[in-house]
Amino acid sequence: NTYFTAGLASFLVAHIFYILFFARFRRNNAERKPWNIILLIVLAAYVGIFYFFLAPALEAPLKIPVFLYAIIIATMFAMAWHSGKMPAATVTPSATVTPSASPTTPGNNAPSTLSSPHHSRYASTLFITGAALFILSDSLLAINAFLHPFQGASLWVMSTYCAAQAGIVLGAVITNISVFNSQKTKHSTNETD
Repeated sequence: NTYFTAGLASFLVAHIFYILFFARFRRNNAERKPWNIILLIVLAAYVGIFYFFLAPALEAPLKIPVFLYAIIIATMFAMAWHSGKMPAATVTPSATVTPSASPTTPGNNAPSTLSSPHHSRYASTLFITGAALFILSDSLLAINAFLHPFQGASLWVMSTYCAAQAGIVLGAVITNISVFNSQKTKHSTNETD
C-alpha cells in the first residue's frame, strides 16, 4: 500500500501539472472552446460509477486518495478537451493598422496567428487522445489491481500509458515549434521595417 500510494501521489502531481499546462493554453487562446456541459456530466458520471464499483475492493487508507486521483485525472481530460485552438498574438496598445496595409505587409502591426489551423487541430487532437489514453490506462490498472486481474494487464496498462505520454508530449512539441516559427517570422519581419 505504501508503494502504491507513493506512486499514486507522484502521478497525481504529474496530472496537476498537465492541468496547469492545459489551463494556461486555454487562457492564452484568442478563441476558446465553450465549456461542454455534457462532457463534464459524462466525466462526473464515469468517475462516480467506476468508484462505486471500485470502492468496496479498496482498503480504507486508499479510498480517499483513489477518489481524489479519479477526480484529478477527469479534470485533466476536461482541460485537454477544452484547450482549444492555438493562441493568437495580441495587438499591443501602440499597434496600428493602416487601411492600405495588408496582414502580410512588412511593417504592419496586425496580430498574427502563432500556428496554422492544421497544426492547432493536430495538437489539440493529440492532447485529447493522450488524456483519454491516460484514463483508459489507469482504469485498466485499477481493474487489474482491485477488481479482476486479467491476462496481459501489464502490457495493456503500459502501452496505453506510453501512448498517452507520447500524445501529450508530441502535442506540446508541435505547439512550441509552431509558436517559435511564428515568432521568428514576426521578428524577421520587424527587422525589415
